[in-house]
Amino acid sequence: MIDFRQDMIMMLLLSFLLLTSSINGNQDGDTNLHPIRRFKRSGFNVTSVYNFTVPPVYYSHCSFDNGTCGWNQLQNIDFFDWTRLNTRTPSSTTGPNHDHTQGNSSGYYMYIEATQNKHGQYADLISPPLLLSAFGSSVQVSFYYYAYGNNLAELSIYVMYPRYESAPILIKNMTLVSRQAWILAVIPFKPKYSTYRILFRGVIGSTYSSDIAIDDVSVTPIERSCYTGNGEFYHGTIRTAVGGLSCEPWSLFNTTFNNQTGNNFVKNYCRNPIGMVRNRPWCYTNSTTGQWKYCNVEKCIRLPISGSTYPLGNRVPMAFVANARVIPYSGRVVVYHDGQWGTICNEGLTDLKVELMCQSFGFANSGISTYSGRKSSGLVWINASNINCDPSMSTIQNCDFNPWGSSCSTDLDTWLICRSKTVSPSTIPRKSYDLSLINRKNTTTGIIYASTSENGYRHGVICPRSRDINDADVACRQMGYLGAYSYYINVDSTATQSTLINSINCKGYENSIEYCQVTEPTTSNTCNYNDMFAVSCRPAQKSYTTSNKPSNCEFLHGQCGWKANGNPTWIWYGSYRKYTQLDKYEFYIQFIKPAGYTKPIKAVLTSPYFQRKQYAVYVSYYYYLTSNDFEKITTRYGYKGSVYTYSVYTFYVPRRSLYRWYYSRSSYFYPSRDSSFKIEIVCQSKSTPGSSSVGAIGLDNLYVYGVDDESGSGLSSSTVARIVIGCSVGFGALIVYAIFSYAAKRRRNRAARNVSRSATSRSRRNNLSSSGITRLTSDDSSSAHDPMNFSSPVPPPSYPSVVSDQNTGDPNTSQTSASGIATASGNSQNNDSNYPMNSSAQTQYANPAAKLPPPPSYDDSSFI
Repeated sequence: MIDFRQDMIMMLLLSFLLLTSSINGNQDGDTNLHPIRRFKRSGFNVTSVYNFTVPPVYYSHCSFDNGTCGWNQLQNIDFFDWTRLNTRTPSSTTGPNHDHTQGNSSGYYMYIEATQNKHGQYADLISPPLLLSAFGSSVQVSFYYYAYGNNLAELSIYVMYPRYESAPILIKNMTLVSRQAWILAVIPFKPKYSTYRILFRGVIGSTYSSDIAIDDVSVTPIERSCYTGNGEFYHGTIRTAVGGLSCEPWSLFNTTFNNQTGNNFVKNYCRNPIGMVRNRPWCYTNSTTGQWKYCNVEKCIRLPISGSTYPLGNRVPMAFVANARVIPYSGRVVVYHDGQWGTICNEGLTDLKVELMCQSFGFANSGISTYSGRKSSGLVWINASNINCDPSMSTIQNCDFNPWGSSCSTDLDTWLICRSKTVSPSTIPRKSYDLSLINRKNTTTGIIYASTSENGYRHGVICPRSRDINDADVACRQMGYLGAYSYYINVDSTATQSTLINSINCKGYENSIEYCQVTEPTTSNTCNYNDMFAVSCRPAQKSYTTSNKPSNCEFLHGQCGWKANGNPTWIWYGSYRKYTQLDKYEFYIQFIKPAGYTKPIKAVLTSPYFQRKQYAVYVSYYYYLTSNDFEKITTRYGYKGSVYTYSVYTFYVPRRSLYRWYYSRSSYFYPSRDSSFKIEIVCQSKSTPGSSSVGAIGLDNLYVYGVDDESGSGLSSSTVARIVIGCSVGFGALIVYAIFSYAAKRRRNRAARNVSRSATSRSRRNNLSSSGITRLTSDDSSSAHDPMNFSSPVPPPSYPSVVSDQNTGDPNTSQTSASGIATASGNSQNNDSNYPMNSSAQTQYANPAAKLPPPPSYDDSSFI
């Protein structure tokens, strides 16, 4: 029991340490990651950029001198913000030197800066909540703007109804006048709901000089039947004062407010001039005395504030933030939650969710996800993996968003390229083009060059303002490739080319660009090399394996030699591209029925030639449905050199559950053994398609039993495996042989060195003996300590740090060196008698820390 408690305590302690370290790690982590947020949706009763909790007002006027007066910058749903400024703009000569209200640096205005932003990007500025004075009445938006330069920016005025819907409605696109002055603009319009907002959208032009500034913005009611406030915006036609007195014309009175902007002094109608202290409309009743009286004008009854069940009119409001001037169908997906706009992390994004999003934004139910890599300071509200959708849903808002919250960085925001709604094929003018690649980097990469013989032979490059992978897929497929790897390729060219096609829009499932929406320039022009449509195409399969050959095709590397005909036709799908919600992790081919086709269409898949080798032949495959728009799949065969085909089996596609794989097999058939034959698989859509959306059928694991591939199957997978194993074994044997050879060589070299060393030792001993030199030894004369005995395994003796002899003063007295070898003093002869050991010498040892003398020399020449 004690051990169990100790184990539990240790586990709890370890868990606490791990938790603490993870918290510390998060504190020191990437500051770009947003903490997980989980909020409960609270409808209109939350703090919001749309100020739902703020009571609406009848009018708004803002000079921006003391702030923005309730005008808000919208975050995440545009590209950048308006700037409040009281001096000249950073771009020289493009903006005002001061504001309109004050005319000096004490006044402020709002502007958009073009230098730091890209062409087509926009900034939104939205008004505080506003209220109509009466149902059916109008309002007036007035402001001053300043725009000067070439390629001016665009300024658009919208109205929004956040309590009813999220999309702004255009009131007017301004036609700006380039002038170094403030210019007045007045725009009347009639809101359709009682509560509304005004939105200013500034769109960047193509040059740095496309700044726009605005000032003195007013939104005022145009009151006809009643008045609000003190009646200063009443513009009705009542001309009778209290008591039935008639009003006198305003022109009879010389007043300072007659010509003020907005007072609208017409005839003798009741008014209350702006700035007057009187509390309702009035008029003069006597031109002689200047007497005045209030008029019989009723005060407006405040309209009720209503709206839909949800803010912005939807349970989950979403928007598509796209650059309408450059690529209108490519943009960032944002979602409104807890009063703020935020983005969706693309982790867990599926094709079904992409299609539902595109359809919700007014595009076709087709699109692809793309990566931006752009970071922002906005919120990331939810991961795409937490959006749960069913294939039967028609919009993304019907999906279940749960739970809210994300720790993703904003560079993982969801960006989409959606397809525009399909134009009926009968309305698309078709023209035949021949395509080829020029300025090639290799056999599959280069600039697309087009030519046509219609209306005279013409040729040139494709120079579109925008293009995508679907356009590249179709162009590559027309040139005989499987599809495209990429649609933006840098090519080595500095020359310009004449332009034959300046716009192309393909769905991706066409077999040539003549079935796409293609336009040509009306006048002759050229295209710079960096604007030319250059692609990298995917080559067709050149060799086969056991599981990827014509008679047994899993479509792993292409169509296994089968050819597709028709338009639309069968398209190979290689796990990196798809146009409808088919199985994400499979390789297969697919036949797509586009939206807008009202007549039945056929796609034919034709095999290479086979030879029958078994008693009978049959064909089997798996198929996958995304809609019930397909009627039948027919299997037939025909002999080489013959135009006739023989129907074998017609499979009528039943109405069954979608988004699943099903198995089908033909009946047996018996082609001649003496003739080569081909097989065709023909898929046909229904005569009256049951859906106006895009539908598809996928085909996989296509198997032809009882045949030989006439074209040959190349190396089988087992043969390849044997080759790999054989090469591996051979390479391993070479490595082992090299190791053993190296070891043997080292042993031989070591033995040779030992033999040489022994021979050298014997030679030295023989030389010493022949010269008659006696080896000197120490007192014990033991051969085991003889440093000259090379055959002895004992190492040379060690010696003390310092050795000194007590000299007797006799010059002939010998001294013993530190090596133990006697040396003579004075001029004695060098003979054997002069080298005895001095046994009477007293040896003294110095401090062990003292420096050691050099070791003795054993050079044989010192003894000769």
